[in-house]
Order: sequence, then structure tokens, then C-alpha cells
Amino acid sequence: MATVLGMVGFILGMLAIWLAAEALRRVHDKNDKITQPKMRGFKAQSARMSAMIDVLETRLSKLERRVHFIEKTDILKSNANLANPVGPYNPKLNAPFTPSYSHNA
Repeated sequence: MATVLGMVGFILGMLAIWLAAEALRRVHDKNDKITQPKMRGFKAQSARMSAMIDVLETRLSKLERRVHFIEKTDILKSNANLANPVGPYNPKLNAPFTPSYSHNA
């Protein structure tokens, strides 16, 4: 008798687990139907923003190169106007240009 009741209890436990899993699956499917269209919109907007950021980074690096070139030519012109073009060593003038995206305070 105990074996039969044990088997019935085991079967009822498995049935309860199966029913709970089905209920969770249905809730999950319903939530997916609601959230998927919104997520597609967010993903599309994120892709557009990423493309815009890439374009802006490219433009910024080109602008930094132009500014560096202008600064370099101004330094050369000012050195050409000096009576002694070879002055003391200035590490800031001879340092390689490294573009940065952060504010240097």
C-alpha cells in the first residue's frame, strides 16, 4: 500500500511540475509578444546611434589632425621669424600628437 501511495505521490508531483512549466511558458510567450516590437525599435535606434557615433569619431579625428597641422605650421612660421630659430629644447613642441576624446583639465 505504501508503494502505491508513493507512486501516486510521485506522479502527482511530476504533474504539478509539468503544469507549472507550461504556465510559465505561456506567460513567457505572452510577454515576448508584447516586448519584441519595442525591443526591435530600441535595437534599430541603437544601431543608428552607433553609426552616427562612428561618423562623428571619424570627423573628430580628421579635425584633430587638421588642428595639429595648423599648430605645427604656426610654430614653424614663428620660428622662421625669430632671429635665432634654434632655441632651447621644448618637449611640448616636439612631442608626437596623440588625439584624445577626453577633456584634459
